[in-house]
Amino acid sequence: MLMGSRAEFTRVCNGEYLPCQGQDDPEPEYPVLQGDSRHGAILHDSYSDTTPRFQKHFPDRRYDCLLLRSAQVNYHGRNFRIMETPMYEPTAALAALDTNILPIFAAFVFVIVAVFVYWIQAYRLAKRFRMYAIPFIGISVFWWHDLSFVLQYDKWFNVYDHWWLKLWWWGLLLSVPFESLFIYHVIKWGRQDYFSNLSQKQFTALVLLGHLLIGAWFFFFKLSMQDELYFITFVITAMWSVPFHTGMMARRRNSKTQSVAMELATVVMLIGLTYA
Repeated sequence: MLMGSRAEFTRVCNGEYLPCQGQDDPEPEYPVLQGDSRHGAILHDSYSDTTPRFQKHFPDRRYDCLLLRSAQVNYHGRNFRIMETPMYEPTAALAALDTNILPIFAAFVFVIVAVFVYWIQAYRLAKRFRMYAIPFIGISVFWWHDLSFVLQYDKWFNVYDHWWLKLWWWGLLLSVPFESLFIYHVIKWGRQDYFSNLSQKQFTALVLLGHLLIGAWFFFFKLSMQDELYFITFVITAMWSVPFHTGMMARRRNSKTQSVAMELATVVMLIGLTYA
C-alpha cells in the first residue's frame, strides 16, 4: 500500500525533479509513478521534455518546466513520487495545431459565424415575443466560460503567444456582451416562467445568486478537468445548453423563441468545435 503521502508541487524538467520553493538543490531522484494514488499508479521511469517554446517571454525561466502536483510515498520500503499528470501538455498541443492551420482556421470561422447567427436570431426572437430565448443555466455557463477566457489576455497574448488562442480571445470578447444581454432578458422576462409569485426584486436577487453559484460550479469543474487551454470546456459548453432548450419549450408548450436557424447554428458549432 502507499504510505506517508506528502502533497507538494514539483517542477519536472527532462526527468529531473526540482522543488518549487526556490531552493537550488534538486530533490531526490525517485522513480515517477504516473497516476493518482487513490486509483493506483503506473511506474514510469522518465518524463518527456516539457520546456515550452515560448520561454523567450520569461528570462527568469519561470515556465521552463512543467508544474505538477505530486506526493512522495513509500511502497514496500521503496520511495516513489506520485505525479498527477495533466490532461495534455499545452505547448505540445499548440504545436500540433500548427501542423493543421488551414482546416483548423476554417473550422474556427464556421464556428464563429454560427455563434453570431445564434446570438442575433435569439435576440430578434426575444425582442419580438418579449421572452428570454436562451435557458438561464445555459447562458450563465456560456458567460462564465467566455468571460474567464477573455480575462486571461496576458496568458494568451504574452505567455503562449499563439494564433489559435488570440482568435478565440477576439471571438469571445464579442460574445460576452450578447451573453450579458441574454442574462438580463432572463431577469426582465423570466419571472413568469420560473417564480411568478416573487416580486421583481426578489426574482432578480435569485437569478444573480444562481448565476454566482453556477460560476462556482464552473470553476470547480474547470480546475478539476485541468483544461489549461479550454480544449475540452469549449465543446462541453457548446453542448451544455441543448437539453435545456427542450425543457424550456416543454414548459412553455410552444417554440416561440426557437427557430430552425438557431438549431442549425448549434449543429454547426458542435461539428466545428471538434475541429477548431
